[in-house]
Amino acid sequence: MTNLKDKDVVYLTYDGLLDAIGQSQIVPYILELSEKVNFTIISLEKKEYINTRLHLDMIEKFKSNKIRWLQFRYYKRNLVYLNIINILLINIFCFYKLIFKKNKPIFHLRSYIPFFFIFFPLIFIKFKYIFDMRGFWPQEKIDRSKWKKNSFLLNLLFFFEKKILSKAYKIICLTNHSIKILLIKYPKIEEKKYICIRTCVDTNIFYPLNKKVNIKNMTLGYFGTTKGAYNLSKVLITYNNLLKFYKRIKLIIVTLDDPNKILDNIKNFNINSSNIEIYSANYLQMNYYLNNIDIGIFYLKENQSIKASFPTRIAEFLACNKPIICNNFNEDISEILEFKKGIIYNFKDELDLNFVNTVNLILKNNYLSNYCRDFSIKNLSLKEGSKNIYTCYC
Repeated sequence: MTNLKDKDVVYLTYDGLLDAIGQSQIVPYILELSEKVNFTIISLEKKEYINTRLHLDMIEKFKSNKIRWLQFRYYKRNLVYLNIINILLINIFCFYKLIFKKNKPIFHLRSYIPFFFIFFPLIFIKFKYIFDMRGFWPQEKIDRSKWKKNSFLLNLLFFFEKKILSKAYKIICLTNHSIKILLIKYPKIEEKKYICIRTCVDTNIFYPLNKKVNIKNMTLGYFGTTKGAYNLSKVLITYNNLLKFYKRIKLIIVTLDDPNKILDNIKNFNINSSNIEIYSANYLQMNYYLNNIDIGIFYLKENQSIKASFPTRIAEFLACNKPIICNNFNEDISEILEFKKGIIYNFKDELDLNFVNTVNLILKNNYLSNYCRDFSIKNLSLKEGSKNIYTCYC
């Protein structure tokens, strides 16, 4: 394998490294690969995180790993013109890297917006970039934000999607299902450009603490946002139905969303909230909460854009040896949960003893043999994900 230590990779992200997504899905990969790759990272960071302990610690960590980090301020919607100025400044920096540096860097674009960080250099210079797609962003505008299908802005996004994909050296997708869709949608783009790298986690941060399963007093766990692509109401109804079969069942919700709105939702379904607990947690606290549940549960709204999604919580649940109850939102999840790692449930059928017995059996199996944890280490670990990203840089 080629030694890349003398070659630059410029990692471009609109998401901040200090945000939860940056801490879980960007920084660990950069640190893991920094032994082999010279990284320059460009990100937009929110004001509230600047000069916090997290920020200062990250600067030190990057320095010790010889990672260069260029931070731009992220401005909210009322100051969007300042973000446009940031994008222009980043374009100038990318020009500099391409013209004045001996070795041309590879650019790693995390999602769609960073394409505009290299938009002007692409007009004049030929170079390689990797499109880390993350999902179907234009399609998400239809499915989640209710954009009109024939609107000018949406057609513009689809135009740029095709351009970004066609010019990319490699295209990283989160699911094999999304690659199948893209091959049909854009038949002129070669299949060898695509690689599926599912969302992974650091299995040294997410790990089981040997909590004994208590079938009679089972605890369900819902982690992450309750909005957008997710439907908490479906989970609440299922929880309520499970109360018919278990003497006492608890639901733990760990989210940064407004707890009062969640409580209002619970009241709307006339659900007794005495056994529902709501917590807020940062990235490093998640392992503690994950180890206080028996089984994870979530529902993703089924539509075209969700075929490209692979939520972080899947890897987190499995790394902590927690099975999952979820719906069949794409082909990849049905493949992963096919053997002793969870249940695919449509959240419509009436629950019966067969369903309950299956849940109990899966819990017992994973207490005796770590099917979920073993699968996570082999397929959804930071080490495995980093290894696959490294092949894209070669």
